Amino acid sequence: MKKIVGLFALVLATSITSHACQQFEAQFIGKVIKIEKVTETTCSVKIDFSSFNSSIVCPLDISEVNGKEIITTECGKKANDTISGILIDDGQKISIE
Repeated sequence: MKKIVGLFALVLATSITSHACQQFEAQFIGKVIKIEKVTETTCSVKIDFSSFNSSIVCPLDISEVNGKEIITTECGKKANDTISGILIDDGQKISIE
């Protein structure tokens, strides 16, 4: 019985730690530094972060987004406006959800 419980624990631990993230995430609040229209419905924005909380499961580090352009659909924002949401890095682009 102890062997079965031990084996089950090992399988469970392996399945949790081998989770491959498809995207990395963080919750944030910040101020718009710069915003530029990319398409009719999307804009590129640079953000000065005042709060940045990485996901526990698939963390996005602030060093990976700081100073980079981020895709958003909130094109009505102007410089110095507050912006917040969930940042998602899917390996191709960083966007706000």
